[in-house]
Amino acid sequence: MGRPPHVVSHRSPHGLAFGVPEPARAGADRLATAAGALARTGPPLLVVDCGTATTCTVVDRGAGGEPLYRGGAIAPGVGAALEGLRRRAGHLPEPAAEPEVPGTTTEAALALGAVAGHAWMVEAVVERLAAACAAPPKLFLTGGWAPRLRPHLAAAHEFRPDLCLEGLLAIGGRLGLA
Repeated sequence: MGRPPHVVSHRSPHGLAFGVPEPARAGADRLATAAGALARTGPPLLVVDCGTATTCTVVDRGAGGEPLYRGGAIAPGVGAALEGLRRRAGHLPEPAAEPEVPGTTTEAALALGAVAGHAWMVEAVVERLAAACAAPPKLFLTGGWAPRLRPHLAAAHEFRPDLCLEGLLAIGGRLGLA
């Protein structure tokens, strides 16, 4: 392309103002998914990205109506949590493919805790983050673990499997690259 690569940061043209003390520390993944969500709707919005970490990103409406990145929450993702459990309790079996309520075997109980329990944790975090927004936010769900968590989420959400890439495309478009 003849141009140096663009590293997504707080200085990228994503359309976000910042309501956090250190915008430079905002993760490129969180900024890209926020840009992807903003390409679909205005603020307020929440993005839950279910990957190695599960991140919840808040984009509220600023005083002038502008999209305001306010931070959010970061927790170990389902896979990372299971890996940590296996390291500390190596005798445990692999979780069942699908959780059951209640888990009637160790495998089913592991699946319930790791997958459905993670989804329920996400809902609790989303509820608290949504309460901090100026108005009820639209919820976006993305990431590799999102398809497994979706059946256990009661909250209305828009599933966007490629939201990070959509955000990169939006940023690239503003840079004249797309």
